[in-house]
Amino acid sequence: MQKSLLLVMGPAIFLILYFLLPFEGSMAAMLGMAAWMLLWWITEVVSLSVTALLPIVFFPVLGILTPAELSSYYAHPLVFLFLGGFLLALGLEKINLHLRISLSILSRVGSQPRALLGGFLVSTALLSMWISNTATAVMMYPIALSVSKLLSKDTKGKAQLVLLLAVAYGANIGGIATLIGTPPNLILAGFLDQQFGYTLSFFTWMLWGVPIAAVLLLLGFLVMRLWLPKDVVHQDDTLQFIQNERTKLGSLSIDEKRFLMVFGLTIFAWMTRPLLVQYFQLTFFTDTTIALAAGVLLFVIPGKQAGEGLLIWRDTEQLPWGILLLFGGGLSLAGGFAAMGIIEAIGGFVQGLPVTHLWIWVLLVTFFGIFATELMSNLALVTVLLPLLLALSQFLGVSFLQVALPFTIASSCAFMLPMATPPNAIVFAGGKIRIKDMVLVGLVINFLALVLLVSVFGFLITSKLPVVGN
Repeated sequence: MQKSLLLVMGPAIFLILYFLLPFEGSMAAMLGMAAWMLLWWITEVVSLSVTALLPIVFFPVLGILTPAELSSYYAHPLVFLFLGGFLLALGLEKINLHLRISLSILSRVGSQPRALLGGFLVSTALLSMWISNTATAVMMYPIALSVSKLLSKDTKGKAQLVLLLAVAYGANIGGIATLIGTPPNLILAGFLDQQFGYTLSFFTWMLWGVPIAAVLLLLGFLVMRLWLPKDVVHQDDTLQFIQNERTKLGSLSIDEKRFLMVFGLTIFAWMTRPLLVQYFQLTFFTDTTIALAAGVLLFVIPGKQAGEGLLIWRDTEQLPWGILLLFGGGLSLAGGFAAMGIIEAIGGFVQGLPVTHLWIWVLLVTFFGIFATELMSNLALVTVLLPLLLALSQFLGVSFLQVALPFTIASSCAFMLPMATPPNAIVFAGGKIRIKDMVLVGLVINFLALVLLVSVFGFLITSKLPVVGN
């Protein structure tokens, strides 16, 4: 019954706003569609990807955007950048190289509980930079669970709590570091391209994302080590277990070596592309081109099975195709806001607000981003709020990135609730973590993330961000 009610409430809210708002038809229709999509996104009464298809169905009928304009959003180059990233992640998982990487790191940190905590945080984050945080958490959870059982004198399971939370938090933080690490990053990049023609490159994002993710990992480590009981000790079995798991993998296979070649060349190309464009005018050489070239190579380079590549098309059944639709729906929503003049209208409203201090606004939007993402999809959150942040940046007379970057990064800082993000749900579903423990540890890290982002974007680098939107 509740689901049926929510399904009906979506179009009902649209009709109410369409007929009652004191705006001309298309603007009222756009606001009604935004409210409808936001309700379905928040409640997830249907798949997020299904909701993202609503613009294709209704925007042309309502005179908001034409089918040709909509198709440009659902086939945006950044959608294919994400597709290329998905193919790389799929190859990494299929060849099982992600497990080798994580075990290699853990075998080097030692078996002391604090070292293991750092090892799980770092290895999970490194993997989450390139593959989905859900897949990362699914792989790392059983390893963390097995290792935690080998720690002796673990009073009240606190060491187990910390290691399992390290998997969830490492997966969330790792996505901040790269442009393809989590969908909100690409939503921001798409919005910048759509509104200003500004290309947020893979390298540029990493200049901000990697240091912030690294500091967040350090802060998370310092907080979680406080929950480690002082009398917990390691056993020789801990390191032996990790070594045994690593031994089972054997030496690097030919498939792993070939994949590492493609993966390494792809990262190198992403990192050096700005230099190639600047000095050799290779404007056709884009992040999307690099990603798709890597994806194609994985199908072309022979694998261990005769007549097959490292990837075959059947493998793509595991790709999260719905995320690509979700991305297109988000861009369509932002495009509708711009086409109907809603961004300008929001700007007029914002100009009447009394607070003009930049750091206060950075504090407010970052606080909202961190705690709202505990309750709703971070992708939906960023999609809906970016037009408002554009109006806010114009009012403040600052670069759009000054408020959009901390907000977008904040949307990935979901550490408190199991339902906030898939990695949290995965480690909580194992029944080894109490919700009050996750809330307590997560709340502390949430506030530390707030302080970090406000310090960086509100005070430290106000003059070093590209001037976008003003």
